[in-house]
Amino acid sequence: MRQWKKITLFFSIVWRISHAYVLLMLASVLLVGAQVLLNVLLPKFLIDELTGALRGTYLLLYAGAIVGSNLIIALLSPLLGAIGDFRGMKKKLFAGFLLLGLVFTAAMAVFDSWQLMLVGLVISRIGFSGSCLFYDSFLTDVTAPERMDKVSA
Repeated sequence: MRQWKKITLFFSIVWRISHAYVLLMLASVLLVGAQVLLNVLLPKFLIDELTGALRGTYLLLYAGAIVGSNLIIALLSPLLGAIGDFRGMKKKLFAGFLLLGLVFTAAMAVFDSWQLMLVGLVISRIGFSGSCLFYDSFLTDVTAPERMDKVSA
């Protein structure tokens, strides 16, 4: 019971400092949860599935999909950053990429073939990385410059 009081006290203090920061931290927790699925559980499942036939070409396809998704987001990041700087576009792009990542991560649970799961992995990684791009840029929007040290610590 004492821990609950400490937690509510902490959130009430933080809420008074910045409402948007609490919402930003909630999004951060959700993204970290998705990151565990994308970076630990899914690759383990895919590698087990792909190497079950002991054919190295499947493992190369998986590695190529990961590298390809990283390359796509690396090439799109400057363009997305410029588009996100327009008034009101940052939230829309964050929500769009977050939704893209969530939908395709969930859709991979219903795919029957590893090929579809691999395509879902590429699209969900692009969505996840794109949402992280805009998530990181929100810190300057959630607080005043004089309170930046308190919020970002």
